[in-house]
Amino acid sequence: MKFNARFGMLLSLIFLLNTAFAFGQYRYRKIFTGERLRMDFNMQGNSSFCEIEKEEFIREPVWGRHRVHLLDTFLYGEMKIEMFDSLTGQLIYSRGQSTRFQEWQSTKFAAIKDSFIRETILMPFPRSSVKLVISIRNAIDFHPLRTIWFNPDDPVITHPNPFPDYELVKNMVKRKPENKLDIVFISEGYTAEERMNFLTRTEDLINRFLKWEPYTKFTEDINFYSLFVPSTESGVDDPVDSIWIETALDLSFNTFGDDRYMTPANMQKIYDIVSDIPFDQLCILVNTDKYGGGGIYNSFTTLSAENEYTEFLLLHEFGHAFASLADEYYTSSVSYSEYFDYSVEPYQPNITTLVNFASKWESMVPDTIPVPTPDSSIYENVVGVFEGAGYSEKGIYRPFRTCTMKSKSTLYYCPVCQKAIADMLRFYTSDD
Repeated sequence: MKFNARFGMLLSLIFLLNTAFAFGQYRYRKIFTGERLRMDFNMQGNSSFCEIEKEEFIREPVWGRHRVHLLDTFLYGEMKIEMFDSLTGQLIYSRGQSTRFQEWQSTKFAAIKDSFIRETILMPFPRSSVKLVISIRNAIDFHPLRTIWFNPDDPVITHPNPFPDYELVKNMVKRKPENKLDIVFISEGYTAEERMNFLTRTEDLINRFLKWEPYTKFTEDINFYSLFVPSTESGVDDPVDSIWIETALDLSFNTFGDDRYMTPANMQKIYDIVSDIPFDQLCILVNTDKYGGGGIYNSFTTLSAENEYTEFLLLHEFGHAFASLADEYYTSSVSYSEYFDYSVEPYQPNITTLVNFASKWESMVPDTIPVPTPDSSIYENVVGVFEGAGYSEKGIYRPFRTCTMKSKSTLYYCPVCQKAIADMLRFYTSDD
């Protein structure tokens, strides 16, 4: 009888979960068309001022992301987009992300001049009019920056610029994209003759990626694609050495004066290229052996694909782009000036100022471990609170002595980073 009762409870739970998922799908189809709404816009200002202008709306053919988990439960990132139903005022979609502009605001250049960077937000395409609210994060919380009333029947809505049908390879595709993590690897600086180099490199990196915890536990929940976009010339721009290469995606080293930081000059061109592809994360493999890359939360990952540390670069930069993990190192030079405010708790899940440690990994620290934790071999492989992270030797703490978010000699995520990634993977892939 006990077995039957438990079995009945299990069946009831499965029924409820399936019903909830079916209702979520129904609600999505009622509110959204199944297409993707892309908004390109300028973020401009300086270190103390920011505004948004020159919005352009593009209607793309497919929304491949989750159709039930439409409201962000993490709210990482420096910016937040919220979509409200115009008639009822109900929040129907939200997402946090980071931008290059807000990174630039933390550099020394932003203190002496104004500038602008073209940014993009991706959303499900609504069937009826909505209110879009874009907010940016200050020291404490988000505050609204721009409110836009969007009419899906507005004739000014454009369609993506046409591009050739570039070769899309399904490296490892399990099921439909809406409840999978869809990662698209894109080539940059590979000529037509170097096509196999890119495809071979991609296959190798996928195999390495899936050997890392916690990704190895989610193998069935991740779809991998390769998109080969041939470049006229081989390589990538490197301004420090006065190297200028004609490539398909216009990537370059020396972003914000940091020689190893590599980003696209025109991200909107890349979005045009992938406009008919369902994706969650874009990962750009660059044909160079010079060490470098970058990762912007909910935007893109870039990395040198022919470097001896390519595997590390993939996992490190993808940690930024996918799970909003912070850099845990503090000895390497960066372009940012006092990036974190020590008087508030940073939103990134793997660093703390101890202002609100209970919201971080406090429950994962054994009672026998002192807080802060001495950076000693005695506490090797133990979750603690080690001082030094987020580009600062003092005042910011990390959870492990070392981690791939701290050192390129470490090819593993610490338990706290693993949990943050696993939580995000469940958000992208679970049916409940």
